[in-house]
Amino acid sequence: FENHASPQYKALDWMAFHDTLEVVPEDTASTQKAIQRYALAVVYYATGGLNWNEQINFLSGTDECSWNDRVNGYFLGAGRCNGYGMITTLALWGNNLMGFLPNEIGAFVHLEELSFYDNMVRGPTPKTLHNIKSLKVLYLHKNQLQGDLNFMCDYNVKYVKADCGSSGGVTCSCCMECGFQVIPSVQDSLELEAEEGSGDAKNVNRFRRLKEIFVRYDVTPKELLEDTSTPQYQALEWMSYSDKSEPSVDDSNLVKKLIQRYALVVLYFATGGPDWENDLNFLSDTDECSWNRSIRGKVKGASDCKDGFVSVLSLKKNSLNGALPSELGVLASLTRVSFYDNNLKGGFPESLENLKSLDHAEFQKNEFEGSLDLLCGNHISTLLSDCGKKGGVECSCCFSCGFRQSLR
Repeated sequence: FENHASPQYKALDWMAFHDTLEVVPEDTASTQKAIQRYALAVVYYATGGLNWNEQINFLSGTDECSWNDRVNGYFLGAGRCNGYGMITTLALWGNNLMGFLPNEIGAFVHLEELSFYDNMVRGPTPKTLHNIKSLKVLYLHKNQLQGDLNFMCDYNVKYVKADCGSSGGVTCSCCMECGFQVIPSVQDSLELEAEEGSGDAKNVNRFRRLKEIFVRYDVTPKELLEDTSTPQYQALEWMSYSDKSEPSVDDSNLVKKLIQRYALVVLYFATGGPDWENDLNFLSDTDECSWNRSIRGKVKGASDCKDGFVSVLSLKKNSLNGALPSELGVLASLTRVSFYDNNLKGGFPESLENLKSLDHAEFQKNEFEGSLDLLCGNHISTLLSDCGKKGGVECSCCFSCGFRQSLR
């Protein structure tokens, strides 16, 4: 819960501050419902919910029993609830899920059908599947999962399918079918690249090349790009597989533009982009210089580009939550930045010191902690933060202190 980039923190934050249903656990039944709602939100964030083909009412203000729809005549989502309001089906097949299956899946103890087949889910099968003893159908095939599912053989699950067999990563002696799908990943990139004209090969090559660039230019440590729960990995994955603008990864003159686009995408995921009040065109297929909107006559977002590089970043009053990522420091052309009046927490990344052109910065009315003195040596003319006696920020050169009362 203390890692603001984790799907668990994002789910907790959504339920606490953004869920219009405002679930309040008061007894055993309502507590079980709250846990179920939280676990579904964790699944959403852990599997790249923003990029699902169908949102199927997930994270809506309705009861989670209605987080589903009919797609091509088939049930998709969470639902078929029993008399206690507990889901018996979680079917997210073929819905462009990416990332990993979280341990919170084990909270769905009333499930009879669990289907994640035909997605791009990686990593180990959760051991907490042990908890779901009522399962009758378990479809995990056509992904890139790993682990041992033999414990399910003792539960008399009627239908079990997984990526088992000689080409899969799952051990399962009672699986009725092994279905393995080669999913784009760094490990299988060489094999896919050998397939002339393969779309998968193209995407895999982008993933590998982008990762190399971000590590080589010290934008992001390698370990963060390999952890599927981080906003850095989510940004890398989006640029590799979902960004239809497909900026070149082989033109050295465009490397700075690639890094700028990546840094803005990391910022989006790190600050709860799917829950922003206005998406400001972020993660659209256009050049990042157009990731902005005019709202009541004022431009918000990334704007005022000079030679293709953003000089103004205004995200004030836009329901940002989470923490500022270190990648913010690569936006060296910034002259003005505003995060005023959001729900941002944590410290300030040391990389902010790299913003030598910054002349105006607004960080007040959040819940930041730590020191902003790292900006004092940059001759910044206007610096605002939650400093002073009531704030949690140290700032010897701040022009003004504006504190927001804690919501905790």
